[in-house]
Amino acid sequence: MAIPELSAEQRETLVRYGKEHVEWLRKPKGIAEIKEHRGHEKYFKEKLSPENISKMTADEFREVYKTLWVSRIWTNKDWYIDHKLLEPNGLDKIKQELSKLLYGSGEIKNKYDEFKANVKGFGPSSLSEILHVVFPGRFCLWNEKPKSVLPFLGLSLLPDKFFKYQITSGEDYL
Repeated sequence: MAIPELSAEQRETLVRYGKEHVEWLRKPKGIAEIKEHRGHEKYFKEKLSPENISKMTADEFREVYKTLWVSRIWTNKDWYIDHKLLEPNGLDKIKQELSKLLYGSGEIKNKYDEFKANVKGFGPSSLSEILHVVFPGRFCLWNEKPKSVLPFLGLSLLPDKFFKYQITSGEDYL
């Protein structure tokens, strides 16, 4: 995939906001947020390691799903997990498909599509959060934050459809 060229104005905007962000990161709130994010990553890298996925219990899966930031939208997380994830899919299928998504061979766009076809109840925000926290240097987080921040920064790097609708395929995510 080609890396888009930024205009001088876009680069200037990024530099300006980047400097402000670096200053904020040095303050107590910024330091606390970095610590929270690194803890979030560490938790998921451990819980979703190949060996831990394979032996994950239903209760452990519930804990993992409840820890996703995207799950904050559900007031009754247990109901959602039981009725929209575990009952329609089964724990064994979820574990198998998570393992293939995270550690299987092949391109991410194909693994993403295969996961979506085989497991119901996971949307782009939850899938991208899982991919991002396990492999932060390789995969992006796609939720309402980047959907609002990129236009704010004047970065028209993606087609409008990505900001108006949810992504629907691995190709979109890629």
